[in-house]
Order: sequence, then C-alpha cells, then structure tokens
Amino acid sequence: MGDRLSIKEAPKLVGRSTDTIYRWRVDGIDVTDRLALLEYSEIQELRSRGRAARLALDRADAYEPKKMVRAGICSAFPTAPDPEKFYDIPSPIEPNLQGRAINQLETIHALFSDRLKELRIIGHEQSIQMLEEDLSHISEGRPLIEMVLHSFYD
Repeated sequence: MGDRLSIKEAPKLVGRSTDTIYRWRVDGIDVTDRLALLEYSEIQELRSRGRAARLALDRADAYEPKKMVRAGICSAFPTAPDPEKFYDIPSPIEPNLQGRAINQLETIHALFSDRLKELRIIGHEQSIQMLEEDLSHISEGRPLIEMVLHSFYD
C-alpha cells in the first residue's frame, strides 16, 4: 500500500494541477496508483498539442523519450525499461550509410594528411605537432568506429 498516493501528492508527482487530477479521477483513472498515474500523464502529454505540448516537452524534468518524440525519433526501449534486462537496440544509422561514414572518415584522414604535408613545408613545429596528434586520433578512432558500426549488422 506504500505505492498509493493522496490527491495532494498526485499533482506533485506528475506536475499537474489538483483540478487536473480530479478530472482524471472522474474520467476513471486510479489517481492513487503511482504507476497508473505516471502512465496516464505520459499518454496525455504525448497527445497534447500546441502550447500545452511544448510546455510538457520542454519541462526541465521531462522524461527524455518525450523530447525524442517531439524531434521525431522513436525509442527502441519500452516506456518503463527493466534496468536488469538487456535490450538489443537497432542501429542508429541505416546499413547503406555505414560505408559512407567510413568513406567520410577516410576523406577526413586524407585532408588532414595533406594539411600536414603543407605544414611540414612551412616548418611551423607547434602546428605540425598538433596536427600529427589530431591525425593520430583520427587513425585510432577508425577501427573503433568500424567496430561499433559493424556490430549492429553482424
């Protein structure tokens, strides 16, 4: 019974007015059940439109997936994921973009290499050292990026 709420506690939990909580109770929602109240509140926020939707989604304590819905991103997770369960999520990029991403990384590497050659001709040692370090990071990052991208499609 420790999960039951009073009418005074419910508005604080979901960030709504007491009048709204009473209206939801009249509509048949068990406003004393914490989980039911949170789920219904989330549904109402996702269904809201215009200014009400912007206010709900832009609250500092807004549940992050709601902001994703506003941005047109669909979550791969259930609304209330089990923290102990493993969720195999889909890749954030399409398979055809994977090769393009690696090609872009190769292009960036080549451009940095060209710039390094130019700097060696000029002879500015500090710039050369900085660019060599940047080029090293790009080189080290490629296998990691390839591993992450390929892990979604193997």
